[in-house]
Amino acid sequence: MAELGYARMSTNDVVRRTGVSRGALAHHFPSKAHLVAEAAAYLINRRIKYTVNKIRKLDQNDHDFRTQIETKWKAYEKWFPANIEFMVASRTDPELREHFASAIDRYAKELEEMQQDTFQHDRIVQYVMGCFIRGLCLERLVNPDELIDEIFDEFVRIM
Repeated sequence: MAELGYARMSTNDVVRRTGVSRGALAHHFPSKAHLVAEAAAYLINRRIKYTVNKIRKLDQNDHDFRTQIETKWKAYEKWFPANIEFMVASRTDPELREHFASAIDRYAKELEEMQQDTFQHDRIVQYVMGCFIRGLCLERLVNPDELIDEIFDEFVRIM
């Protein structure tokens, strides 16, 4: 999806790339919306776990807000192309949104507990940081790195 975009991606592409049979894919994911929603929830789960593990491994002296948000940003950029494709596709696809809500609910409690134990800010602040990071990822597509770095520094100062 990150390479082709949601509209051009087909379940046949997934079958070819993964080597699973069409029947096995259809058994687990009866529609493209089911498949993509589950994949998006899985990627969010992986990104958060990756970020939490990276932050937990930091030296206590490096466990400040700036380091936490930089760690989140670096992890987010890695999966950003697939994430933005999913967000744009789900804007106009109610079936995709519905399946995603169901898929992310399966991860929600575990992820919230992990984040509470690791981050020094509550859920809403974590969400604001996520929105900011998504915005920065978009801005990086069209603006010079120097400007993005300056914006990041100002956000950290404000927070």
